[in-house]
Amino acid sequence: MKCLIAVSVSREWSETDFLRQMGTWAIPADWQIRFGWFTQFTAAERHNVALNEASYNYDRLIFMDTDQIYPFDYIGMLLAHKEPIVTGINVSRYFPYECTTYKITGEKNIDGIIIPAFEAIEPPVERVFECDMT
Repeated sequence: MKCLIAVSVSREWSETDFLRQMGTWAIPADWQIRFGWFTQFTAAERHNVALNEASYNYDRLIFMDTDQIYPFDYIGMLLAHKEPIVTGINVSRYFPYECTTYKITGEKNIDGIIIPAFEAIEPPVERVFECDMT
């Protein structure tokens, strides 16, 4: 099985801690992992990766941010699920700290361009595990 891990490079934070932790991650033996790096840090770039590159060439797609510290077994925990979509639940960096995890609900046509329509997914009542921000 193949997984693309798409990493958003932060413009405000140092990537040093993120890069250090990469060597500690437990990668399941039956998975091939490729890392891709976002440079524009935009929703359009994320949608392009998800709808084009990842959907045709990979079995799974994981988005990660360089301003997060992840548990060493984070990748394995996400890949272990058999659900069609599995995600960490993130909130915005600044007040009012809104949920930034979305689900695609259809498509919109804006000036002849088809884009995904989406809505926020509210966090579950039960916490699975916590990932602290640096």
